[in-house]
Amino acid sequence: MTSRNRLLFTQTYMDSGSVAQVVNTCGAPAWYRKWLFGYETMLWSLDLTFSEITLPYWDIFEDAAKRLSTSTQCSGIESCSPILQDFGGCEGEKYSAGDYVVNGVEAVGANFVNSNGAAHACTSSSDCENVTSERRMGH
Repeated sequence: MTSRNRLLFTQTYMDSGSVAQVVNTCGAPAWYRKWLFGYETMLWSLDLTFSEITLPYWDIFEDAAKRLSTSTQCSGIESCSPILQDFGGCEGEKYSAGDYVVNGVEAVGANFVNSNGAAHACTSSSDCENVTSERRMGH
């Protein structure tokens, strides 16, 4: 991950043109799965130790349905999504628009995740903040 390949995937994800064409469309699940497969393929190419890794896919629709269901006791997307909790959650320190910049693009206000995979999260090829942002969904 120190090769900064992760930065390229972060930039693609943060690109307003990419996101605008995906968010709130029926193509969103396919786009995210393809993006995740590309990320997985990048990991495979780094080293043989990653050759059999499979990244989990978050089925946001299943977790959103739990939130709407009267038979579950979760009130927000994180409490309904074990995978979000497993990856560090999204209840970290809050930041405002402009506090977090990726490739010159300001991220909208969100929360920091200070654990798990954040050790190699970089916002540019020369700056590694060791923090990952998770956009608050549905809030």
